[in-house]
Amino acid sequence: GVEVAALRVLARALREGGFFSTGARGVNAPDLAPEDAAAVAICLLMDCGPKVASERMAQVAGRRASAHSDTLGEDPRAALGISDRSTLLEYVAAAFRIFEDEPRLDPWVCGGEQRILPRMEIEFREELDTFIFRFSDSQVFFDPDDWLDYTVGIRVSRTLSVVEIARIGRPLMAEAAT
Repeated sequence: GVEVAALRVLARALREGGFFSTGARGVNAPDLAPEDAAAVAICLLMDCGPKVASERMAQVAGRRASAHSDTLGEDPRAALGISDRSTLLEYVAAAFRIFEDEPRLDPWVCGGEQRILPRMEIEFREELDTFIFRFSDSQVFFDPDDWLDYTVGIRVSRTLSVVEIARIGRPLMAEAAT
């Protein structure tokens, strides 16, 4: 896991860069939004520290889906309520937003009264500076404009699974609802 103090420092850096909600402190502080959780998750996947967090977010948050994305399975845009022009930040925020309407969704439950979550994960491939958003059988790629210039080295990849998204999303949305 990540230490709470480290998350606070990262959130402060993102706030200063305009990638995190701002407002009053204490009881009048704004609720944590899915976009806030998405910004933190993206930074954690990139393994970037607070000193470069805003700079890296400016480079990747606005990326649009690449033409070589494979949406042959269930289209994540329709399922997540986003458009075909949505950015990486909007895709990741939509993954957390699933828990707004159904904060009790359990990725471990298979059947019964609860809705079963689709296979969903967000991967960052460091050697290509590429994000892959997997939803059901679809893959949506978010590449840098110059992605062909990246040389393939040792593959370093970090992934956020639907279980991890649920572990963050459920308390986040439950807190926002109160």
